[in-house]
Amino acid sequence: PALLASQVTSPVRWEECARVVVRGAPAAVEVGPGRVLAGLMRRIERGYPVAGSGDVKSLRARLEGEVS
Repeated sequence: PALLASQVTSPVRWEECARVVVRGAPAAVEVGPGRVLAGLMRRIERGYPVAGSGDVKSLRARLEGEVS
């Protein structure tokens, strides 16, 4: 219970996690509707490419390199 309480009440270290992604991957793919990830990444690392993928078909195409 104490660990769960700590996880729920501790701050999320989103910026730190995002910077690790930027250092380790040339781009990110946002899965699902909307552009929340793209907006957050723009605030942290302007110019970092985030490709949107609203459904399984478009995700598959992005992963296979068919869509830029």
